[in-house]
Amino acid sequence: MTSALMLFYCLYLTLMIYLAISAARSTQGTDHYINGNLDMPAWAFMFAGAGIMAGSVGIYDSMSMFARFGLQYNHVMVSILCACFIAVLIMKRLWLSARIMGAKTLGDILALYYGSLTIRLFSLIVLMFFVFPLSAITLAKLGAIFSIMTGGLLSQQVVIWSVAFFLFLAVAIGGWRGGIMIAASNALMMFALLLLVAGVSYLSFDGFGNLKQMFDTSDSIRTLTGASIDSLPGVVQFTHGIGKSIVVDGVWTSLAVVSFGLALTGIVAQPGFCYMAINQRNLRGFAFQQVWLTGGITIGCLLILLPIISGGMMSANLVASGQLTDLGMFMALAEKFIRFDTIVSAGFVLLVLISLQIIIMFSVLSGANIFVDEIIQRYVLPDLTARGRKLGARISLGVILFLVALWADIGSSYAHIANSVTFSLSAQFVPAIIGLCWIPWIARPGVLAGLVLGIIIVIFTEPLGIILFEKMFTDLPWGRWPWTIHSAGWGLFFNVLACLIISGFRHRDNDQENRHRLHDLFKSEYPADAGGRRVVTAIWSLTFIWLFFAIGPGAVIGNYFFIYPIFTGERSLIDIPSIWVWQILGWLIGILLLWWVAYGAKSAVGDVGHIHKLKFDNKFNEPSRLIQSQDAPSWIKRFLTRFVARK
Repeated sequence: MTSALMLFYCLYLTLMIYLAISAARSTQGTDHYINGNLDMPAWAFMFAGAGIMAGSVGIYDSMSMFARFGLQYNHVMVSILCACFIAVLIMKRLWLSARIMGAKTLGDILALYYGSLTIRLFSLIVLMFFVFPLSAITLAKLGAIFSIMTGGLLSQQVVIWSVAFFLFLAVAIGGWRGGIMIAASNALMMFALLLLVAGVSYLSFDGFGNLKQMFDTSDSIRTLTGASIDSLPGVVQFTHGIGKSIVVDGVWTSLAVVSFGLALTGIVAQPGFCYMAINQRNLRGFAFQQVWLTGGITIGCLLILLPIISGGMMSANLVASGQLTDLGMFMALAEKFIRFDTIVSAGFVLLVLISLQIIIMFSVLSGANIFVDEIIQRYVLPDLTARGRKLGARISLGVILFLVALWADIGSSYAHIANSVTFSLSAQFVPAIIGLCWIPWIARPGVLAGLVLGIIIVIFTEPLGIILFEKMFTDLPWGRWPWTIHSAGWGLFFNVLACLIISGFRHRDNDQENRHRLHDLFKSEYPADAGGRRVVTAIWSLTFIWLFFAIGPGAVIGNYFFIYPIFTGERSLIDIPSIWVWQILGWLIGILLLWWVAYGAKSAVGDVGHIHKLKFDNKFNEPSRLIQSQDAPSWIKRFLTRFVARK
C-alpha cells in the first residue's frame, strides 16, 4: 500500500499547488490576496464550510471515539446541529454588520459595536488557540499516521516538516482565495472518499455485519472498557469529573452530549470561520451550507456511514490485547482494507489525511491574515503599503507554520493540553455575537463579565487549568467535566447568566445609541420575518422541544423506545439498536426545523440591495487615532520596515 499512498498523496499535493497557482492568476491586488476583496464565490464558502465542520469534529478522532464508546458517542453527531442553528442565526447579520460598519474581522465588528478593545484582544487570544495548539496536534497526528501507514519509510518528523512546507508553498502562492478554493476541493474529495470507503466497507467485507457483531458482543466489551456501547449512560452522573471519579458505563450522558454540542458552536463562532463568512460575495451560500451541506450531508455521513466504517475497530480481542489506542485501532481497521484492496486502503488513509490537513491549512491561513489586519496594520505599521501587507501576510504565514511544525515535532503532548479548551473558549463568544445580531439591550459590561467568567470556568474544568493549578498550588476537588457536563456547558451557563443580569442593569451605557442604530437598521432594511409572532413562537417552541428530546435529557428515551414500544407489551425485533434509530430520527427532524429557521424565518436568506453605512462614534472607528497615541515597539517597526522596503 505504501507506493499507492505515496502516489495519491503526491497527486493531492500537486492539485493543491495547481489550485493555488490558478487562484493567484485571478488575484487582482492585495485585498484579493488577503481576504478575497470581500468577493469570494458562494460555492467556495458552502463546500469549504462543510469540510471545515467535518474536519473540526474529526473523522479520525470520531472513529476512535466510536470504537471506545459506540453509539453513545455517535449521539454527538446529532449535536452538531447546535452549531448549525447558531450559524443560521449569526452569519447573515455578521456579513451585514461588516459592510455596514466597514469592518473586516469578528474582533473588529465586536470592538466597534460594544466599544471595547478587550473584546478584540479576547478574539485574538481565541484565534491563537486555533492557530497553534489545534494545528500542532493535528499536524502531529497526520505525521504519525502517514509514517506508520508507509511502514516507516518517512519518519513522523520528516512528514511534519514536509507537509508544513507544501502548505506554506500553496497558501503563500494562492493567498486567501487560493486557500478557500483548496479547502472547498478538499471537502469534495473528503466526502467522495467517505462514500467510497463506506460503500466498500458495507458491500465487500460486511462492515454492517461487523457493526452488528460489535453490538452482539457489547457485554464483553463493556466488561473490559466500562462503556455501554449501545445506549446512553443516563441523563447525568454526579461525579467529580474525569480523573477524579470513575464514570460508570461511559462519559457520554445526555447532558454531556448537549454540552458538547455547545462546544461545537465554537467552530462557527471562531474568528477564522466568521472571517470566511464575512468575505463571501453575497448571502446566497449561507442557508444552503448550514442546512443542507452541513446539517444534511455532513452530519448524515458522520452519523450513518462512519459507524459502518468503524464497526471493525472495536472488539473484545483488541481491548484484551492492549491495542486500545487511536493508532492501534486505526491500524487494525486499515489492515482490513489492505487485505481487500491496496487502492481502496490508500483511499481510506487519504480520507483521514485530508480531513486533518484541511484544519491545519484553514487555521494557519486565517490566523496569518487576521494577524496582519488586526495587529500589524492596526497597531504596528498603520501606513503599511499594499505590497507590504501582502509580504506581511506571507511572513506571518511562514512564521506561524514554522512554530506549528516545531510544536508538533517536539511537544505535541503540551499541545493536547492547551487544545483542550479551544472550542469551549470560542463558544464563549456566542452570547456577544447573539447580542450583536439580535438583542440590542445586551451591553458591554455584561458581555465582558460573561466572557471573563466563562473563560475562567472553561479553563478550570479542562486539563489546562486543572494541571497548572494543581502543579502550582493544591489539588482541586473536581476534575474534567464535573457531573459529565462539558466545559463549554459550564462556561456558557455562567457566561449567559452574568451577561443577562449585568446587561439588565447596565444596558443604558455610553454605547447604547450605537447598538440601537444598528438594530433599527436591521429591522427596517434587512428584516427577518417568519410570518408573525405566533409563527416565531411556534418555531422556537418546537426547536426547544426537539433539543430536549433529540440531544437533551429526553434522549435517554431512545435507549429502548424502538425495542420496547410504549403502547405494546412486546419486544420489537429490529436489527440495529434503538438509540441509533432515535439518533437518525432526531437528525431528520432537526434538519426540518433548521430549514424552517433559515428559510421560513429568513434568518439566513434575503435580498440585500444598497448597503447603508453607519459611522460609530467611538475611538475604534478610527484606529489611526488610537495608534498615534501609543508607540508600537521600535524593534518590531524596524524589523517589518526592513522587509517592506525591499524591492
